[in-house]
Amino acid sequence: MVLYYILLPLAWLVFHIGFWGRRMLVFAKKELFEINALLTWFFRCCGALCVRGTKEELEIIDRTVEACRAGETLLIFPEGTREKEGRLLPPKSGLFVIAAQAGVDVVPVRIRYDTPDGKMRLFCRVNVIYGEPMPAAQFAMESRRDMKVLRANKQALLDAWEQLK
Repeated sequence: MVLYYILLPLAWLVFHIGFWGRRMLVFAKKELFEINALLTWFFRCCGALCVRGTKEELEIIDRTVEACRAGETLLIFPEGTREKEGRLLPPKSGLFVIAAQAGVDVVPVRIRYDTPDGKMRLFCRVNVIYGEPMPAAQFAMESRRDMKVLRANKQALLDAWEQLK
C-alpha cells in the first residue's frame, strides 16, 4: 500500500519535475513494466523507456541518442539492477555507447542510504552525491563494440563512484 500512496506520487513528481525543471528520459528494466498494467501505464506516462537487455534495442538506443543530442536529460542506472548489499556492481556498456554516439558528458551519481547497514529502509534519509562531469571526448569509440575503450570507461566510472563517499 505504501507503494501506491506514497512512492508513486513522489516518483511522478520526480519524473515530471526532473532536473532543473526539465523532464528526463528514464531507462527502466522490463521487469518494472511487468508488475501490473497500472504501473506500466504510469511508467510510460513518465517517459520511461522499457529496456530489455537484448541486442534488439537499437531503435530505443537510437531514439535516446537523438534525444540526448537535442539536450534532453537521461537517467540511467548503468549497473542494470539494484545491489542489495551496498557494493558497486560493474556497469553495463549501454551508457557508454549512448554517451559516445551522442557526444555528451556523463555526470556520475551515487545514491547512499543513511542507515547503519547502508540498505534502503522505508523513510530513511537518502543521500544523492553528484560527481564531476566526465567529458564526452573520453567516450569516443570506433564502433559500438570497442572493447578496450569500453573497459577503460567502465573502470573510470567505477573509480568516479568510489570517490563519491
